[in-house]
Amino acid sequence: MSSKPDTEKIIYLLAVSGGIMAIFEAAIGISTIDVSNMDTTLVFHLVAIIIAILTLLSVLKPNEPIPYNWIILFVFSILLIIFRSIAGGIIVLVAAILGLLSETEVI
Repeated sequence: MSSKPDTEKIIYLLAVSGGIMAIFEAAIGISTIDVSNMDTTLVFHLVAIIIAILTLLSVLKPNEPIPYNWIILFVFSILLIIFRSIAGGIIVLVAAILGLLSETEVI
């Protein structure tokens, strides 16, 4: 991603912490499901957990299951936000924006 090791470490830490936070946020969402709207809420939170796990796999094992670059992080962050994992999605979004800025050598 970047030639600057400090920026790369920050991106890595943000992506990992955002993925972990998204898993916790979706798990908490599952635990507070109301019986009346269980179908959509359960599916949204399960999909958010799967996307968060894919984000962590992308970061922890680069280029094995999924490539590790800012575009992938950006797509995962948008999907996390759509599937109701707002805080984790925003943290991964910040990591993606930092990755873009470091790739274009703005920072």
